[in-house]
Amino acid sequence: METLEPRQMLSITTLGSINSSENTGEKPQSKVFEYAGKWWSVMPNSSGTSVYRLDGTSWTDTYRISENSSVHADVKLVGDLAHVLLFDGTSTQIASLQYDAGPDNRFEPWSLRPQLVSVPLSSSAETATIEVDSTGRMWVASDVSSTVEVRYSDGLYTSWSAPITVASGISSDDISSIIAMPNNRIGVFWSNQSTEFFGFRTHEDGAEPTAWSADERPASQSALNVGGGMADDHLHLAATSDGTMYAAVKTSYDNSNYPKIGLLVRRPHGSWDHLYSIDNGGTRPVLIASEAAGKLVVAYTANEGGGNILYRESPLGSINFSPIQVLMGGSENNVTTAKTTSNNQAVFMAGGKSVLYTFSGPPTNVAPTVIAGPDTTATVDVAKMLSGTVGDDGLPTPAQLSVAWSVLSGPGAVTFGNSALAATTATFASAGTYLLQLAANDGLLTSTDQLSIVVSAPGGDPPPPPPPPGEGGSTPSQIAFQNGLFPNVSYAGTIDTKIATKKPTKNYGNDSKMAIDGSPDIAGLFKWDISAIPVGSTVESVAIELNVTGSSKDSYEVYSLQRAWSELEATWQRYAAGNNWAGAGATGSGDQASTVLGQLAATNKGTSRINLNAAGVAAVQNWVNDAGQNFGIIIKDFAVSKAVEVSTSEAKTASQRPKLIINYKTPPVNVAPVVEITTIPSGTIAVGQPLVLGATVADDGLPTSGPALAAVWTQESGPGIATFGDSQQVDTTVEFDTPGEYRLRLTVTDSLLNGFDELLVSVT
Repeated sequence: METLEPRQMLSITTLGSINSSENTGEKPQSKVFEYAGKWWSVMPNSSGTSVYRLDGTSWTDTYRISENSSVHADVKLVGDLAHVLLFDGTSTQIASLQYDAGPDNRFEPWSLRPQLVSVPLSSSAETATIEVDSTGRMWVASDVSSTVEVRYSDGLYTSWSAPITVASGISSDDISSIIAMPNNRIGVFWSNQSTEFFGFRTHEDGAEPTAWSADERPASQSALNVGGGMADDHLHLAATSDGTMYAAVKTSYDNSNYPKIGLLVRRPHGSWDHLYSIDNGGTRPVLIASEAAGKLVVAYTANEGGGNILYRESPLGSINFSPIQVLMGGSENNVTTAKTTSNNQAVFMAGGKSVLYTFSGPPTNVAPTVIAGPDTTATVDVAKMLSGTVGDDGLPTPAQLSVAWSVLSGPGAVTFGNSALAATTATFASAGTYLLQLAANDGLLTSTDQLSIVVSAPGGDPPPPPPPPGEGGSTPSQIAFQNGLFPNVSYAGTIDTKIATKKPTKNYGNDSKMAIDGSPDIAGLFKWDISAIPVGSTVESVAIELNVTGSSKDSYEVYSLQRAWSELEATWQRYAAGNNWAGAGATGSGDQASTVLGQLAATNKGTSRINLNAAGVAAVQNWVNDAGQNFGIIIKDFAVSKAVEVSTSEAKTASQRPKLIINYKTPPVNVAPVVEITTIPSGTIAVGQPLVLGATVADDGLPTSGPALAAVWTQESGPGIATFGDSQQVDTTVEFDTPGEYRLRLTVTDSLLNGFDELLVSVT
C-alpha cells in the first residue's frame, strides 16, 4: 500500500537563461515588461542587444535592436509601443518598437520612427531611466557628478532638450530614477549621501519643463544618525493606479542592528510613511507591484558582491511583509524585474537566471478608489452634475460595490438625482457653501472623498475661490487634438463616422470624407480623446475646426452624444454591434442631449470653425472631469436640404482632419510650507535652562479648504528628554534634562504636504 504525499503548487518556476554579454543591472532600471499575454526582456548578447520573448519556460530572441553589446536597458511601455533606453554613457540611444501580432509575434521598429535616436547624456552619467508622461512627452533622468538632470523630447522623440537640474549637491556615487505618476505628474527620486537623505520632486504634465515642486525628503521622519545615514545609491520605483508610489531602497546605516534594505511609501496626497524595514543585510533591491493580487514583492541580493536572491511579499495597502525567502539560489546579483504586472505573476532575472513568481494566496482586497470631482459652483434650484468616479478590484467575491453621496455641511437641503450613483445630479435649496461626500464600500472596506460647491442665488454670481497668494490664479493653456499632429504626431485619439437613413445598416467609419444632410437624413459623429488635459482643469473656451470639401447654404447644429458608440460599428440603426440606438439615427432618449452646443455654418470650402457656446464649454468640462462621460458629439439638422461635406480623421493630409481646440486653466499646484528656524543658540545651553525657539513659515495658501497650517516641534535625537513649553506653537521654549547634543525638528503641515527645518543644540 502506497501513501501519497500532499503537494501544493510552488510559487516560483525556474525559467531558461539568456546568454547575456552584460549583467542585469542597473539598479533603478527595469529590463522586463509584459504585453499581449507574454513576458519580454531587453538584454545584450555577443551580437548586439535584442528583445527576448518568454515562450513557456524558454526565452526566444525575437528582434535585434542594436549592434551594441554593452548597454543596460530600461523599458517604458505605452500602449503597443515599447520605448527602450539603451544606456551606454555618451553613446546612449532610444529605440521605439511597436508590437506586431502577426506570425512573428514580436516587437519591431516603430513605423513612424524606425531609427535609433541618440540621447545626449553628460559624460559622467552613472545610470539613466526613461518615462513618458500623460501628454506623450518622453523624459530621461540621469545623475552626473553632483547633480540630477532630466531631459525631455516631444513628437517622434528625435531631438532632446538641454539638461534641467532637479537636484544638486549629491555625491558622485548617488543615483536617480524617474517615474510617471497616475495623477498626471512625473516624479524624480534620488539618493543624496551628502545630506544622508533621499530626495523626491514632481513635475505637473504639460507645465513648463523647468517647473518642479520642492524637495520632499522621503520618510525623513525615519532618518537616523547612524553610520552614513539613511541614503545609499540603491533604489527602484513603482506606482499604482491610486497614486501611491513605492521605493525599494538601501540605507547607509552599515550596522547589523539597523535596516539595510527598506521600503519607502508615498501616499496619493504626498505624505510619506515611515521607512519599512525589510532586512538588516543585503544589497541592490528592486520591487514589483501587482494590483491584481493586491501585493508587492521586494527582491534583493543577500550579500555584497553576490549570493542568493531573497524576497519578501506584502499587501499593497497596509504594509506587512512575509518572512524572508529565497527567490534564486547561488551566487547572483543585480536582480531586475518590471515595475508593475497586470496579473498575479512576475518575472525576475539575475545574472544568468530567471524565474516566474506567483504571488501567494488569494488576491488581497483593496479599498475602492473614490474621486468626488473638483470643487465647483452651482445655482439654487438648478440641477448640478456631479461627476464622481469609483474604481474597485472586484473583491470580495461576489462583487458587491455600493456607492453613496451624502451632505457633510451646508445651509440648506440637497436633493440628489440618485445618491447611489457616482455620476448624478444635486439640486440645492439655499445659497451658500456645501461640502458633499462620495463614499464607496466593497462589502468590507470603505473609501471617501469630498468636494465643495459654492451655490449662488438665481441671477447671482458665486464668489470665486481665492487664488494662490502672489499668483492671482492658474495659468491659461491651449491644447489641440488632431490625429497625427496635435498634441503630438503620435496622437490618434479622434474617431468619426456618419450614419445615414438611406443605408441604415452600413458603417462609414473608414471613409475619408463624410456628408451631413437633411435630405436624406445624414448625421456626423465625432469624438476626441482629451485625457491629456489634467483632471481638475477649468475649461475656458472650445472650438472645432473642420475641413469643408463641399460647402452649404444651410447650418447644422452640434449636440452631445450619450452613448459609447463604435467608429467601425455605428450605423443609422445601432451605436455598436448588437446595440441599437433608442431611436434610429441617434434620435431616442439617452442617445443624445437636447441642448445645442454650437453651429456648423460652412458657406465656403476650407477650414470652418465652430465656437462652442456656454453649454458646449460645460459639456467639454464634464469630459475633463470624467473621461467616462466623453461620448463625443453629433452634428446634424434633418430639417435642411443642402448637404455639407467635411474631411474625417481618415483623411491622408493630417491638417485636414477634425481638430478640437481647448483653452483651459490648470489648478494651482500645492507646495509644501517653507520652514526656517530662526533660533541661533549662542554657545551652549545648560541643563534646565529654557531656550526660546522661533521660526518663519511661508505657505502658498493651498489647499483652500481644510484646516489651517499646523506646526509641531519634535525631538529627533539626543541623550535625554527635551521638554517643549507648547510643542504645537512655532514660537515656544524647550528645556533639556541631560547634557549632550540634541536634534530638534519643526514640522509644518498644510493638511496635505509637510515642510520642516532642524536645529542642533549642545547642552552642558
